[in-house]
Amino acid sequence: MENKSLFAAISLTIVLISGFFFYNNQVSQLENEITSITTEYNSKINAVQPVASTENNVETSILEDLNNQLIDARSALQAAQKKLTLATSKSSVLNDEIVQIHDARVEVKALEGSLKNTQNSLQTTQYELKISDTKLDYLKDLFESQNKITVIKNMARISELKETTTGIVVTGIIVPAIGVATLISYTTQEIDNYCANIKNTIDLEKKVFNKVVSLDAQMQENYHQQCEVSLKDKVKKGLKKLQTAKK
Repeated sequence: MENKSLFAAISLTIVLISGFFFYNNQVSQLENEITSITTEYNSKINAVQPVASTENNVETSILEDLNNQLIDARSALQAAQKKLTLATSKSSVLNDEIVQIHDARVEVKALEGSLKNTQNSLQTTQYELKISDTKLDYLKDLFESQNKITVIKNMARISELKETTTGIVVTGIIVPAIGVATLISYTTQEIDNYCANIKNTIDLEKKVFNKVVSLDAQMQENYHQQCEVSLKDKVKKGLKKLQTAKK
């Protein structure tokens, strides 16, 4: 598009310059004609001066004719000068447009360079994001595998401790009440610690990945039943039964 505009501008400049020389040539020709007419006019005046007065009418007619030709020549000269002035003005405007086109091309080149730099920066950013995604996937897999093993072990230990607590409550008749209460308190604290570890794992995964990755639906339900349902209420009920049996 820029090449077409530049070509059109150059073509118009050539046409205007050609017109300039054409009109300038016409002006020169008209000036020569005016000079010739003026010379002829003066010579005829000098020629008719000694002629008798009977020929005054003829001489006056010739002079008027020459005068009219001179007026017409001057009018043509003025018209040619106006056209020449207009051509010169158009040539100046066209030259300004060519300068503006050149400046615009410089700005376009600068913008092209800036766009290329932006594209390179974007490609670099995309590559870095791709690497970050790869690292995040690796970290997610690592979390999922290691945390899943840890959670499974914690859940198994919680189940064992619960079974131990239940057995203590059931067989507590032959064990001193204070010893039973102390052992149950210790076991409950251990269960709470394991449940807290699992909760910390869940909270960390939600913070990093916006979801839990190491516990499937069944494991999360098992966590809810083992840790979120109040174990203390069950232990209290067992102690109450033990105290009632001793009475």
